[in-house]
Amino acid sequence: MPPAVRRKISALRGLVRLYVGLEGMATVVVVCGLTFWLGLLLDWTWEPSPVVRGLALVLWLVLALYVALRYLVLRAVAHLPATSLALLLERYFPELDESLITTVEASMPGASPGNRTLLQQTSQQAATAVAGIPLRKIFQLRPLIIKLLLALLLVGS
Repeated sequence: MPPAVRRKISALRGLVRLYVGLEGMATVVVVCGLTFWLGLLLDWTWEPSPVVRGLALVLWLVLALYVALRYLVLRAVAHLPATSLALLLERYFPELDESLITTVEASMPGASPGNRTLLQQTSQQAATAVAGIPLRKIFQLRPLIIKLLLALLLVGS
């Protein structure tokens, strides 16, 4: 695999992990903040017994652990194969014309050698094409910004 292609795939993998990590942390903070305010509202309107408060605390901990596991841990350990990332780039940038996925798949262990001259030309085409690709176009920043602002608001409150 050409170094330019390897760097672009690696950069995309890092950006995906950063995005998912920030979104997961914001989600955990939002859930914890909302449950805090909901618990406070219930406490002010209806003063529950210590048993009910203990049960609510256990439910809150279970919910917080579930959200942390689902949105942070499982996503952090998810395998991001180069072929999947190449397909993602191909979907957003049709000008790659399947040269990237061909290059990545040809570099995988056990791939059939095929026509070396053709693969070399395709790899060079992919390396040239990925140089000008802005990875930021793949990510939708608006939902992430909204979650981060909501998390910040809840922490600040």
